[in-house]
Amino acid sequence: MRIKITDTAAIDAALAAANGRAHTHTYTSAAQLAALADRAEARLTDLGVAKAKRKGARVIARSGDRLPNAYKFRVTRTSVTLERGASGWFVAHVAARDHFASEGRGMTLVLTAEQDAAAVAVFRAQYTTAA
Repeated sequence: MRIKITDTAAIDAALAAANGRAHTHTYTSAAQLAALADRAEARLTDLGVAKAKRKGARVIARSGDRLPNAYKFRVTRTSVTLERGASGWFVAHVAARDHFASEGRGMTLVLTAEQDAAAVAVFRAQYTTAA
């Protein structure tokens, strides 16, 4: 699957197919995934990765709100993978799975080796070491 983040109809259809009847604690609209892409783009900017070097970065995210540990039922959450192409973000994978309430949710940014080197260089520029 490779759907451009601006193709809202295709993304909404993919989310509906993956989620089935589940609507709570899931991603249900293309706008939610676009917000993830915007957060990832801002994070790449903060890390100092040049726009020309952002291709290949990925975002792995799992939907849902925080639930109390006492919540004993399994929760359906949507897992998505977004990938940065040369012209913007693309939805690469969508799946809904049952999880326990305490299992993780949130967003993880995965960088290429070149992007990692750029981010480390920006971080190292912020300090000096004692001789």
